[in-house]
Amino acid sequence: MLAGRVLSGTDGPRKGTVRALTGRGEPLGEAPFTIEASQREAKASFDLPLEIRNQVARIQIKGERSAGAVHLLDASSQWHRVGIVSGESREEAQPLLSPLYYVERALSPYADVITPNERNAATAVRDLIEKQRVSTIVLADIGKLVAGTQEDLEEWLGQGGVLIRFAGPRLEQGGDELLPVALRRGGRSLGGSLSWSTPQPLAPFEETSPFDGLEVPEDVRVNRQVLADPTVAMDAEVWATLADGTPLVTAAKQGEGWIVLFHVTANSDWSNLPLSGLFVEMLRRAIALGPSQVGPRRTKKAPRSRPARRKPVRPPRSPPSKPWTVSDSWCRRRCAPHRSHRINSPRPYRAPIIRPAITGQRARPVRSTS
Repeated sequence: MLAGRVLSGTDGPRKGTVRALTGRGEPLGEAPFTIEASQREAKASFDLPLEIRNQVARIQIKGERSAGAVHLLDASSQWHRVGIVSGESREEAQPLLSPLYYVERALSPYADVITPNERNAATAVRDLIEKQRVSTIVLADIGKLVAGTQEDLEEWLGQGGVLIRFAGPRLEQGGDELLPVALRRGGRSLGGSLSWSTPQPLAPFEETSPFDGLEVPEDVRVNRQVLADPTVAMDAEVWATLADGTPLVTAAKQGEGWIVLFHVTANSDWSNLPLSGLFVEMLRRAIALGPSQVGPRRTKKAPRSRPARRKPVRPPRSPPSKPWTVSDSWCRRRCAPHRSHRINSPRPYRAPIIRPAITGQRARPVRSTS
């Protein structure tokens, strides 16, 4: 839903209409507003589908000719359609422990969040790609993907999708190829009676990270994480690390899209990061890497069968012509044997060569001897 706040310099009551327009000035919707008595502001909400809402370039108060009555929207204001899938089976009994709870609460004010009712992860992912046309898919604690789901995600990533994965008990037992880094089997425990280490805070973000500029809260702590396998070389980027240098968020480019891995769970089991405001801003920047929507799947067209090239039909060659002869009909009847007279071309005429005469002598023509 697109909403705008209308402010007035004087007290109400006052009524009006706010219009939503495209970049070319085409109207997309209208929303009325009412400023009550002794009030100076009101809210105008547009109920538009996501496809139409992302076409809104500016909103303005109808009938007002002032720069203050116009608000321009940029690409950062576009909403993304996000689908979230979890591997948990206890979501209905304890919703506050569900990984979907924190992700949905963090993204709902800024994106169109879709949670499939299908419990089968493979079917849920296929519905999100083919029917909902989401631009971002969040997989919370889903271990190894089946072959068909992995192929669907690879094709979807090639068109610009963003795949965000969270670690958990299932993923730490083994992952698949749709991860930015290869993972060690088993997680790393920080703190506790059997560990010498203590829970780690987050390190400041580097300039090359998309999270650069976000303030890191001092009270965020990580108790458990999955570790990347240093023996497997992979072309991945590290967007966030802990204070000891171990990666917290890694990413890798896949086609036109991105694969992003949070090395902690999406709930508060392994860290209190999902309880902080930093978690919301990190997810917002991650989903902004992709388009607002990913188009339908490209079907592979069968190669066209080219018709066989026909050889040009050439007329049959005529036999070599015989010398031109003239046969006299009278001679054929009366002369014995038949005589044919071949006509030969006459010899070319050559002009006489005139040599220059010597002084005192007359020039005389010299006939050619040929």
